[in-house]
Amino acid sequence: MLRKMIGVGIIGFGTVGTGTYRIIREKAQLIREKTGVEVKVVKIADIDRVRP
Repeated sequence: MLRKMIGVGIIGFGTVGTGTYRIIREKAQLIREKTGVEVKVVKIADIDRVRP
């Protein structure tokens, strides 16, 4: 079976970006099981390179 992969980029890693990243990471297996598509965060762009 051919596996599909969707690469996701997140712009901004504040409250919304961090929440989006966590949801994608936590629900990746469920998404893959239900859709047959693997979802991965491949890039994150933020103005601050290091977060406290």
